[in-house]
Amino acid sequence: MEKKKTRKQLYRKKHKKGLGKFLFMLVVLIGVSAIGVVAYHALIPKQELAATGKKKTAETTTEAEEKQVETPAAIKGENVTKPNPRAIEQNDTVPKVEDVAAIEIDKLLQSKSFTGTAYIVKNGNEIFRKGYEANENAPMPLGSMEKSMTAVLLGKAIQEKKLTLQTKLATFYPNAPNANILTLNHLLTMTSGLSDNPKIDVTFLDTQENYLQQHIQSTYAKGQIGVWNYDAANYWLLAGILEKVNNEPFEKQFKTFFEKYKLDFQNYAQTKSSPVRVYNYAMQKEDQRNPAGNDVSFTNEVGTGNMFTSAENLYRYYKKLLTYQFLPKNVTLELLTPYAEGKGYSGGLYTIQPENYHWGRGVIKGFESTASISKDGKNAVILFSDNFEKETRAFTTVNRSIFKYITTGTF
Repeated sequence: MEKKKTRKQLYRKKHKKGLGKFLFMLVVLIGVSAIGVVAYHALIPKQELAATGKKKTAETTTEAEEKQVETPAAIKGENVTKPNPRAIEQNDTVPKVEDVAAIEIDKLLQSKSFTGTAYIVKNGNEIFRKGYEANENAPMPLGSMEKSMTAVLLGKAIQEKKLTLQTKLATFYPNAPNANILTLNHLLTMTSGLSDNPKIDVTFLDTQENYLQQHIQSTYAKGQIGVWNYDAANYWLLAGILEKVNNEPFEKQFKTFFEKYKLDFQNYAQTKSSPVRVYNYAMQKEDQRNPAGNDVSFTNEVGTGNMFTSAENLYRYYKKLLTYQFLPKNVTLELLTPYAEGKGYSGGLYTIQPENYHWGRGVIKGFESTASISKDGKNAVILFSDNFEKETRAFTTVNRSIFKYITTGTF
């Protein structure tokens, strides 16, 4: 029994091994088949995707080409919303309106051989700033445009009820010509008939206060009261009056007030040390310019033209003035209202009619500063020239032409 059992076990063992081999081969066969199926499904989509991608690329290229062909015709029509791709590649895009304006303004200034700095604003936005043989941010002399700042300081004294425009000159300078007749409004609008003796020698004086007092003492009656006659004597008197009512040197008042509004004005001494200082020129011969002027030429113009600033800073000043940031509206308008026979001048600015905008100008020792600005402060042309031509007054005309261009579209 023991022997048969052993054979039977051997028989079962033998067949069991055979079955194991069969099952192993079957598993291998099934595994290989599965791998083939997976590989097939993985490979075919990629090939199809690549083919599809090539097809889409070709279609996209064709569409782009069609659009490029269609663009010129579309430009001639209306409602083109997408730029021409070819134009972008060739830097051939249509300039913005502001860019076109800047190009035209630059052409005009160059054609007039303008040298100095220019700053232009249209609809409240800067559209042009450039220096011609000068740094665009260089401090330049205000000349007579400084009289506008003197008027603002007078307005501050009016607001503080220290005086009024009807206050008599005699209140402060009883010995001045016609002092009992003249009011501060006569001085403000330059209808006092007063003038400064051009023969006085101020070259020996050493301080601004001495310059100012010398000018005031040399004042005399030249013209008719109530008739406009431009003369710095009026604003030297106003600067002296402000020193009396505030008990403080004029320049210190000036600096303290405008620094509060983050406006940068410099005196001549500060400008001399500026790394971007611009020298003035006087035309001697064609294409030949020589330096002119000296320290006294600028320093003695207390309240009337001894301060310097950049073109942009001057625009910021005018904008604050005309949007009533310095003074209340009623005080500002009182300062800028011309006398009946005042030729449109008051408070350091002219009112140009019928266009109804403000105009400022200053000339001092080879420099000419001009400003045109709309009454709302949104449009402005500021030109600081270091090459004043007395005979032609060229840049006065240029400034007004540019202002007309930015407000009407034509020179």
